[in-house]
Amino acid sequence: MKTKIFSLALAVLFISSTSYAKIWRINNNGGVNANFTTAQAAVSSSLVLNGDTLYFEGSTSSYGNIYILNKSLTLVGPGYALNNWTSAVQANLFSATIGSITNITAANVKLVGLEFTGEVSLSASNFTMERCNMTNYYFYLPSSTNVTNVIFKQNILYNLYENGSSAITNLLITNNLILTGLSFTGANENGVIEFNTFGLINCGIDLGQSFFSLRNNILIGSAGNTITGLSNSNVEYNMAHQSNLLPANNNNQNGVNMNGSTVFVNNNWGTSQNDKNYMLSATSPARTAGAGGTPIGAYAGTTPYLPSGIPAIPTIYQLSMPSAITTGSTINVTFSSKSNN
Repeated sequence: MKTKIFSLALAVLFISSTSYAKIWRINNNGGVNANFTTAQAAVSSSLVLNGDTLYFEGSTSSYGNIYILNKSLTLVGPGYALNNWTSAVQANLFSATIGSITNITAANVKLVGLEFTGEVSLSASNFTMERCNMTNYYFYLPSSTNVTNVIFKQNILYNLYENGSSAITNLLITNNLILTGLSFTGANENGVIEFNTFGLINCGIDLGQSFFSLRNNILIGSAGNTITGLSNSNVEYNMAHQSNLLPANNNNQNGVNMNGSTVFVNNNWGTSQNDKNYMLSATSPARTAGAGGTPIGAYAGTTPYLPSGIPAIPTIYQLSMPSAITTGSTINVTFSSKSNN
């Protein structure tokens, strides 16, 4: 009797109805038949074209750095901190980690559900980062190239930093957990910064002399926080722990106690880096701090932050199959899947 041994390194079941662009599988786990094993090899390949999608599967090893992302690609991972749940959310609980992206020079790039262990730098328009984790490194906004239509949504971000003569317009920063803050130096920039929770470590926001709408945000921290460059921006319906941090008008609130579970379920980022701690507590004053008595912060609004950044595509969260079968026999596989908004 002959047997065949199967090894499985499956993080996510990806289903796509797109027939015009190609989907590529990236997996560096041993014994897995994937298209590529590193991020740079996939991006650099002459076979990978503008409009394609790269699916990175969960792994204990990094997929390495990307030096120049010069194609209009969508890069998708399974999310992060997938073991921080009481019930399974993925069959494979490892994230897909990329080191750094030295420069994104192509328009129409989208990053989803990935974890980064290095810096990312942007020099192109029509960019989206969604449900990604950048816990320890800066995301550098363009310093010498004007860009437009840039979205950061439902991420964990350390700091968004722009320092140069460029202008970034039509910027949307929404429903993120931001550990430190933002920095802009241009004079003709504009966008919306709403429904974020700032200051999980400390908070510094500098809007330069640009034209932003800063609204429905929560700013944690009791000392050393700063907000500057507000002269041209509209600042409303925000809440801060520190006294006298926000302008004392437009329904902003200063000096709100955010210790313990007063505002959040548990105001503690901690060594586990638990994003669920920043859900609003049942009696949180942030639940009625927005216009018309509506909630504010990362978990509010029409696109609330989703713990672990699981992409909005179907995923396998339970899987059972034999490790060995007789050649030519039927394989019985049992799996459970669900959609994710």
